[in-house]
This record gives sequence, C-alpha cells and structure tokens, in this order.
Amino acid sequence: MKMTKDACEKYLNKGYLRGFHLEDNEVKFLPISKHIDGLQKTLKKTIELFLSIILGLIFIMGALFVALMNFIQIFYQERISIKKFLGYSNLEAYRAPTFILTLITLLEVILILLLKSNMGLLVISFVSIFQWILFIYLMRKDQYKNITDFLKA
Repeated sequence: MKMTKDACEKYLNKGYLRGFHLEDNEVKFLPISKHIDGLQKTLKKTIELFLSIILGLIFIMGALFVALMNFIQIFYQERISIKKFLGYSNLEAYRAPTFILTLITLLEVILILLLKSNMGLLVISFVSIFQWILFIYLMRKDQYKNITDFLKA
C-alpha cells in the first residue's frame, strides 16, 4: 500500500493499531522497488509456466500425430505400397491425410485470426510447420523398405 509520510505516522503507530488489535503484526515498510521486483518475478514465473504448458502440449500433439501416421501407414500399407510401386508421388499416395492436415491447419489459422490472438497465431504457425515437417518425414521414412516387404509377402 502506498502512503505518505504523514499517513504512516498517523495510522501505523502502536496506539492506533492497538485499537484494531493489530499491534503484534510488526508492520514493515519496503521501498516500491522491492514490490516491483516481486511482481516481475511473479510475472516471469507465470510466463515460464505457460510456455512450459504450451511446449508440453506441442510435444503431446507431436506424439499423437506420430501415432496417427503410424496407424495410417499400417492400416493402408497395401494401398500405399501399390501406389508407390506404380509411381505415385507421396502426396498422391497419402491424399487423405494430406487433405485432412491441410484442412485442420487452415481451420486453426482461421480460428486464431477470428480471435485476433497474436500469440496464438505464432504458436499455431510453429505447430503447423512442425506437423508438416513431421508428416513429410514420416511419409518418406522406410517407404522403400515397406514396398519391398509388401512385394515379398
């Protein structure tokens, strides 16, 4: 609480505090810089907490995305292997997941633009780039091994 020197002398003497049974509180006054330092530390901890939560969510989304891609590759292994063997590109072989990922990315960006959130736009941009890189990596990973395994079977 910010008080003038006169107000401190008037309201914080033992006699005045005794009227409210507060004389044992041992009131101490600190400079305002100490208060601001405490607020800055609290704000820093809050920002660190939210950033760690956001990074944790990005990690969980990445793990779920990898699991989903593995499921798609296992479930549609025959179809994908035939398309790759016939010379289809990765985007043609993975047409449905590519369409779904594009649609989800566009919906996320539109929603964030409607909410007018700059931080949300930054996070969604980072997450979308991460998802596309992961998608391309998972499409290309072991594709020739999968084709030869399919043809051997």
